[in-house]
This record gives sequence, C-alpha cells and structure tokens, in this order.
Amino acid sequence: MNNGFSPRERVTLYSARITIESHFRNLSADLASDILGWKRYGKNDTESDFFDFYPAWFMKARHEELRFQEALVHTQLFVGYVDSRRNEYLEREKLSHSEAGKRIAKWMLKKWKENRHR
Repeated sequence: MNNGFSPRERVTLYSARITIESHFRNLSADLASDILGWKRYGKNDTESDFFDFYPAWFMKARHEELRFQEALVHTQLFVGYVDSRRNEYLEREKLSHSEAGKRIAKWMLKKWKENRHR
C-alpha cells in the first residue's frame, strides 16, 4: 500500500498552497505586512480569550481602497502610466523582431540550454 502523496501530487499541492497564500497576501496586504494587523478587524473576548473576526470591518478597508482606485484610474496620471506601459511593450516587440534582438535571443537560448544540462 502506498502512503503519502506522489511527487506530482506534492508539486500540485505545493503550487496550490503558494497560489492561495499569494492571493491572501494580495487581498490583505496590511495583515501580511503587520504582525498586529489582525487586531484591526475584530475584538478579543477577555474572558474566553476568543477572537471575534468581523468581516465587515475588513471589507470596509477594501471598499475604501477600491473607491480610491476607481478615482485614480480616471486621472490623466493613470492614463499616462497605461500609455507608458504600452509604449514599453511596443518597443520590446520592435526589438524582438529586429536582427539584433533575434541574435540576442538565439544567444540566450544557447546559454540557457548549456546551463540546463550541467
């Protein structure tokens, strides 16, 4: 009888765990960055030492952040940022199709394959 997970199952579970942890960190940056951040979203019952988490308190901060983001994306500052990202992409595309870009990519692929086989 086989005990435990296969290597493939372990990799899958690890990947799922990393994805979930990343999502939690992105959802609650203040909880991830501040060891006492959890205190903002609930109350401790001193008699039972039980912590009551209030999702509404947590979501209030998320709603405020979303309102700020909604206002920000309508500014010229954000439009300029999006445009600069687009221009960076276009410049990279142009370079990747140039002769120099193709030579660099070919050289990098060769070096990557050499290092992979060590």
